[in-house]
Amino acid sequence: MPLIAAFLVFIAVSAVAGVVLATFAGVLTVAVSCYALAAGMLAALLAFRSCRGISLEGPGPGFFDKAALFFAFLFCARNFFWLYYYSGEKVYTLNGYPYADLHFHLAFIQNFVSDTPFWPENPLFTGAPLRYHFGMDLFTALFVKAGLPLTRALPLIGFFGGMLTMLALYAWGRGFTVAAFLFTGGMAGYVFFLTHVFDDYQSQLAWKNVALTSLLPQRGFLFGFPAGLVTLWSWRRRILENKKGLPLWIEGLLWGVMPFFQMHAFMFLSGIFALWTVAKKKIRDMMPVYFVALVTAVPFVLILTDNFQKASMIWFKPGWMMETQNPVIFFMLNFGLYCPLALWTAWRVARSRERNAQLMLFPALALFLLCMFVMFGPWEWDNTKLIIWSFLLATPVFDAYVVRRLRFPFRALLLVGLFASGFVCVVSSMGKNNRGIPIVDRQDLDEVCAQMAKIAPTAHVASAQEAYHPVLMCGRKLAAGYAGNLRAAFGLDPENVEAKLQRLMAGEFDWRSLARDLNARY
Repeated sequence: MPLIAAFLVFIAVSAVAGVVLATFAGVLTVAVSCYALAAGMLAALLAFRSCRGISLEGPGPGFFDKAALFFAFLFCARNFFWLYYYSGEKVYTLNGYPYADLHFHLAFIQNFVSDTPFWPENPLFTGAPLRYHFGMDLFTALFVKAGLPLTRALPLIGFFGGMLTMLALYAWGRGFTVAAFLFTGGMAGYVFFLTHVFDDYQSQLAWKNVALTSLLPQRGFLFGFPAGLVTLWSWRRRILENKKGLPLWIEGLLWGVMPFFQMHAFMFLSGIFALWTVAKKKIRDMMPVYFVALVTAVPFVLILTDNFQKASMIWFKPGWMMETQNPVIFFMLNFGLYCPLALWTAWRVARSRERNAQLMLFPALALFLLCMFVMFGPWEWDNTKLIIWSFLLATPVFDAYVVRRLRFPFRALLLVGLFASGFVCVVSSMGKNNRGIPIVDRQDLDEVCAQMAKIAPTAHVASAQEAYHPVLMCGRKLAAGYAGNLRAAFGLDPENVEAKLQRLMAGEFDWRSLARDLNARY
């Protein structure tokens, strides 16, 4: 635990120091990157010393725990080391889920490295400040600016962030929670027994595999998952169990910087902190954590939500993504045996009257039900970012009150029923026949970057709205990037800009006026 906490503090302090120093300096320089990383290292050493003597309790890892962690290592190595790589004349990524988001993460990182003014503008949309939790992208940019090639920085940071997540999952709920995270899914994967083909059969459903759809493509979760789980682990010990947790300043720091990395995780942690401190009457004891978190949380929340104007993305839709499907079929197809397992566990926890278990399970179920009616993003699928946390909050209780109490043959059958479908989906992403997805031609990229080096980092380029446009990958800005991400990832309404861009690209009579409106010189 001291080592995990030290790595997380290193990431948090480096990223925050980087954005603060770059804002004062005007741009991200080599000196700013080195100073920010040095500050992170010093904070990490302090955290490691402060956490001495804090360790996990209970028996050592058993066979199932070791098997889950070993598979987690294979998953992270296979998927992250092939996240962004050269092969022949093209640049590739391994799987479709990273392909969907990787382009704008690459745009952010390259834009930061290319001396864009800070606070940065959104490189995918002219005139819009960057209202996105880009902490992990800035952390990556610190290494790239300091001299580490992007083809090394992306895979290495992804792998270590993935392994931090797996270790934090183990700390929170041992091997069962690690496996539950890796092999999330409903019943779609059982099609394998008919086809005998490993494939992601969950991909067309509402609830997809968490490891594939969140940990791989959404880089904020590389910090959000481990930092959130470690904070929960410490709060469980300190607030619920009256044991020693992490130092208060580390709890406050990890919680407070969360909006810079993953806003939904910050919302979840804030709700749990309020609930647990009130229920256990620990408000006064936990006030230092609250005040430490305020220092970083308040400015980041205000900036990234544009003074709470983005809160309008919260809207009401009963049934989440159920549409016209039968509710029973929808829940069984998407969540499988977790539905009866949750009901079984709730019945046992209610009968036991164990206060701590109730404070973990019932808020998790309440959050899940809330996400079935209230949408917390521009698209319904954004609710999965909160459903994941309700799922992780409940998994240790599932394990303690049902799974571990079953005799071996029944426990083994239940584990196969819970994990087999997700296992099929995850293995499909790791197969040797997976040749990857081409991103861009290397010669095209090199030639465009040679031209882009001649124009100012503040300049905008009018072009087709392609996801992996070489201009973005060379660290320059587009008048408007890929339309789907403008709406889904950033909550922007790009119709007016897109209409002007299309007329400009068509060379209409007023193209000069349109170019001025778009601030596009090239």
